[in-house]
Order: sequence, then C-alpha cells, then structure tokens
Amino acid sequence: MDIEFRPLKVDDLLLVHRWLNTPHVMEWWGENGPSVDAVRAKYLPYVSGLEPTRSFVILVDDVAIGYVQTYRIADYPEYAACLAVSEAAAGLDLYIGETSHLHRGLGSGIIRAFLRQVVFVESGIESCIIGPVVTNRAAIRAYEKAGFRYLKTVRLPNEVEPEYLMRITPAELTDD
Repeated sequence: MDIEFRPLKVDDLLLVHRWLNTPHVMEWWGENGPSVDAVRAKYLPYVSGLEPTRSFVILVDDVAIGYVQTYRIADYPEYAACLAVSEAAAGLDLYIGETSHLHRGLGSGIIRAFLRQVVFVESGIESCIIGPVVTNRAAIRAYEKAGFRYLKTVRLPNEVEPEYLMRITPAELTDD
C-alpha cells in the first residue's frame, strides 16, 4: 500500500466539503455540515499560506481518502497556553473521509507516514501532539498504535469535551 500526502489545493475544497458533511466526520470534527462557502472561508487561508497550518490530502494508492493538517503549536498562542507544552511541538489533526476506507486499519500507518514525511522533517520540531476528545476511543486506539502516548487531559474554552492530549517524539516513532 502506497501512502502519500499532497498539499491541499483550491480544487480539493469541494472534496473536503463532502468529507466534512459525512456523519462519521461530523461526529468528531464538530463542523455540523458546513456549507461550501464556510469550507472555502476556513481552508483557503491554509491553501494560500495566510495561516500557518499546513494542509494535505491523504492519498492511498493514488486515491484521495482523507485530510490531514499540521501546525506549530506556538503559532496559535491561545491554544499553546491551554496545552502548556514546553517543547517545540507540532499539532496534528486528520480524518479519513471516504467511508470505503474506514475500519481497515489504515489510520496508524497513515499517521506514522505523515510524521516521517512531513511533521518531523520540519526543523526544530521536538514532538507532535494530538488531541482527540476523550470519548473518541477509536481515534485514541489508532494514535496509540502509531506510537502516541497519553500526556494529559485538557479542557479548552468553547469546547464541550476535554481533549485527551497524546504525544510522540521522533525517537518514539517505530516501523510497526
């Protein structure tokens, strides 16, 4: 299986819109079925580089199946203050949008590939932090399988559920 990451393009926004409107993504991303205009407003700054978040389409065997993004946590000071992580850390968020690719055990391999190919290639990144909500057990299991370990639970302003913060360093990234 070939896993690649292509930078998000304007032409991908309708695909992102479709994915964000699938029940399994809406459950955890809290987008509540965003309109095409809302998707454009949120993701165009990522595509154009106006926001420091780097966004990608996940490709498995050349098929677009999902979305992944990374960012330096320090680039978002309010979020960084809530997390209180001392090292130079990157954040990571992702979903598999194509229902045909769910429950096939792809998550941990996608995450490890993204960490190797994108996140830990960036200079100065000492760790990667991911923060699923505490009730997203499937995501937590996939992150654990990828090598992430529990760090702490954090309640963020304006969030209904707390985040279950997990962390991985380059040294902890394995090939399993």
